[in-house]
Order: sequence, then structure tokens, then C-alpha cells
Amino acid sequence: MTANSQTCLAASTGIHVAAFALLLFAPALVPRKSHDLVSPELTILSPDIKLTDGNTIGGGAPDVRPPPPANPAQNPSSTTQVTPPPERKPVQQPRQETPPPPQVPPPKAPPKVSSQKIQPEAATAPKNAQDVDPTLRAPKPRKPISVAQNAVKLSKSEAAAEEAATKAAQKAAAQAEAKAAKERADRIAAAKEQYGRALAERAEAIRGAAGSLKSTLQGSMKIGVPGNGGQAYAPYTSYLQAFYKLRWKKPATLNVDHGEVGAEIVIRRDGRVTSFRIVSPSGIRPLDDSVREVLDRHRQLEPLPEGSDDAERVITMRFDLSTAASL
Repeated sequence: MTANSQTCLAASTGIHVAAFALLLFAPALVPRKSHDLVSPELTILSPDIKLTDGNTIGGGAPDVRPPPPANPAQNPSSTTQVTPPPERKPVQQPRQETPPPPQVPPPKAPPKVSSQKIQPEAATAPKNAQDVDPTLRAPKPRKPISVAQNAVKLSKSEAAAEEAATKAAQKAAAQAEAKAAKERADRIAAAKEQYGRALAERAEAIRGAAGSLKSTLQGSMKIGVPGNGGQAYAPYTSYLQAFYKLRWKKPATLNVDHGEVGAEIVIRRDGRVTSFRIVSPSGIRPLDDSVREVLDRHRQLEPLPEGSDDAERVITMRFDLSTAASL
């Protein structure tokens, strides 16, 4: 093989390898379409609205009214007043009078015995040494005498009477305590039953009022998106803005009213959020965490608009604290 043939073979091989690598890695080099969320505000989310890639909101029927809010501020009034359970007051147990113990005559005090030690009489010294009888011995000292006092013991009949009186008092106290506990339990059960009946009556009244309102509205007007006529439509970005605005709440620990967070969301064709990240943090950690939380909690959205050829779409949207709902 000549040198020119080798050169041509090497060049051809390099061209084929480069073409194969370009074909293999070309999809990764193509930038994903990114849409910044700058669209008209959508205030009504209706299941029959059509999502588009445009930038205008239109359509809707002139004879319909907006659907009621998901969390109405007030419930229909009811004439039934719910009485809370009465306040529990401590039950004072009746004071038991203990019968006086039987009168026991006091024992007679034993005769007092002096505990003074008896000292031996001192021998009288002789006046003169010549007068001492050498046969006499000195008297031995006497030991002191002590008398022990015995404790007074009750008789068997007196001890039995005292024990019977104690048992009778304990039995009466236990009976009174059991009676008071039963009365307290009966009062609590009656209060709970009354409270449950009041709740049931109120719920029935609310259901009746809601049913009457529903029948009135259905008979007079339809519920939907109002407009000048035709199918209601709105941009997909406006839908995202309204979707997260209804679900994002202002953190209760924040003491500021202004702040903005920018987030990038990757949405699959079927509406599944595959990933997200904070691209413009606010510098306020609770605010940034609240945005991460709402994005992580709600990962299923409406599918991308019909006719879109995007396998996935990257959308950047901003969360403004001044428009967030309070907890």
C-alpha cells in the first residue's frame, strides 16, 4: 500500500469516527428550550380550560359564573348553636365524719418511784484513832435500786373496737369516692352526647343550605370560565403561575413583606416535574425553603399544550412574597 493510500484510509477512518461521535452526542449538545414565565395572570383554574403556547387569555361563555373558591372564608350560617361541653369542675368529696373511738378509761398511773440512788451511809470517822475497833469492817456500799415502768396495753375488747371503727371509716370513704366518680362520668357522657347531637344538627343544616344553593345556581347559571364566547384558553405559563400561587403560602415565621425567589422547573410532556432548582435565591432562608417545599410537594401538573413537540420544557418562574397567601 502506497503512502497516499494510507493517508486516504486514515482520513476516511477519522471522518467516519467523527460522524459517528456527532450522531451519538448531538442530542446532548442541543440546548433545551427555556421559557421565562412572563404571561398574563390567570385568576380561575377550570378543568375545561384549554392550555396553549400563546400569550393571551380568551374565550369563555357569557352565561357562566366563576367557580367558588376552594376554601371559602365563611361557611353558611346555621341557626343551631353548638354548645361546647361544660367545664369540668373538681368534685369535692363529701367529708366523712369518723366516729369517735370508744372511750377507754385512762390507766391508773403507777406509783411514782424515786429514781434517786440510795447512797450508802458514810462511815463516821472516829474522833480518835485510839477509839477504832480493829475487829470492825467497813460496811459494803449498796447498789442503787431502779424501778422500770411498763407500757399500758389495751385489752382485747378495746383493741377490737378500735379496729372495727377504723375499718368502718375506710369503707365509708371508699363508697363516697366511688359514688362521686360515677356521677362525674355520667355528667361527662351526657355532655358529649349533647355536643354530638348539636354537631350533627349543624352539619345537616349546612348540607341543606349547600344543596339549596347548588340547585339555585344550577337552575339559574352554569359554573365555568366567563368570557365573550367560545372555548376558554390560556397560556401554559399562566396556568403554572396560578397553580403555584394557590398552593404557596407565606411562612408564618417571616416578619417581612417583600422578597422574591426565582426557580427553574423541568416539566415532562405528560406534566410530570422531573427536577427543579432555585436560580435566584432571596437571601431569606425560610422564604427559599417554602418555595422548595411547594415545588417538591406538587410534582404533577397538566400536560404540555397539544401540538407541542417538546419532550420536556424548562420554565423559569418567580415567587413574589407580596402575592403569597398567608397561613
